[in-house]
Amino acid sequence: MTDTVDTPEDNTFFAPNVRTPEMEMAELGGDVPTAADLDIADINPANPHLFRDDRWQDHFARLRAEDPVHFNELETAGRYWSITRYDDVRAVDGDWETFSSAKGIVLGNKEVATGEVELPQAITPFISMDPPTHTEQRKTVRSVSAPSNIRNIEPMIRERTAALLDELPEGETFDWVDTVSIELTTLMLATLFDFPMADRRKLTRWSDIVFAVPEPGGVVETQQQKIDELMECVAYFSGLWDERRGGNGFDLVTMLANGEDTKHMTPMEQLGNVHHDRQCARPQPVPRAVRQAQGRPWAPVGVRSRGDPLGDAPVVHATHRHPRHRARWEADQETRSDPHVVHLGQP
Repeated sequence: MTDTVDTPEDNTFFAPNVRTPEMEMAELGGDVPTAADLDIADINPANPHLFRDDRWQDHFARLRAEDPVHFNELETAGRYWSITRYDDVRAVDGDWETFSSAKGIVLGNKEVATGEVELPQAITPFISMDPPTHTEQRKTVRSVSAPSNIRNIEPMIRERTAALLDELPEGETFDWVDTVSIELTTLMLATLFDFPMADRRKLTRWSDIVFAVPEPGGVVETQQQKIDELMECVAYFSGLWDERRGGNGFDLVTMLANGEDTKHMTPMEQLGNVHHDRQCARPQPVPRAVRQAQGRPWAPVGVRSRGDPLGDAPVVHATHRHPRHRARWEADQETRSDPHVVHLGQP
């Protein structure tokens, strides 16, 4: 797994001097007043500090009550709207012809939203595509979470989970997040990808890097470091991909490497799709989905499939903390049976 993959020369998204919306909000979003002390126009649900400090609730409550289709503008991302009511989110998520995913599903640079720059096809995962291409590629990996496939890997999942829990220290304090939450999720990811177990923490590292804002002492310190480590991820999965061509395993990489609609993907396209599936199984909330309408990005609160591995963890956490809403959810059969769950999301 030591081969390298060149960074696309024409891809400004991998330029080390690019300033991203995440960088801008990290710089501007600190020390934001309470929701009650802000003008409604100054509330920005893309502010990561609200989530880090666990004080997003009142900001979102004001938006739902007073401005459920809320306008913001950033120098880097341009104009975007945030959708905060459940019915509106469902309407947007189900209408791909009006609210296309083709220009990305997270806040990106405004040049893409305005059409000045095309989203590079080389890094477009199928989740950032519209039907019919999205449907065709999605079919290839849908069976990874099908009951028949889960039965194939169930013994391995049980064995690894039991071994992890049996090894927990007794009568002493330990780091639950790292020892259980992250490790268990990483074990499941390694199982789904049939990823070398000795290298499994690379999956955790690469997932952390994707949304990390470069800063001294941070997850990554420079944009160049972030690019270099992501290209290491590309090279690693490209090696796995090549090894499994012609194979018939039950893992996600083998399915992608041999699917009729996915087997010809470039290494950068592989990065986009594998990264999406890694993020679906992380124990943290995922970024808010962003939809494009008439060249303008819309940002509904995150929507995640209930079929995602471990993907209901945010829902469990939220309903535990808000029993009144849990009672409403349990009483609503239509919502409970919906194939998607609207859940806590971070920008």
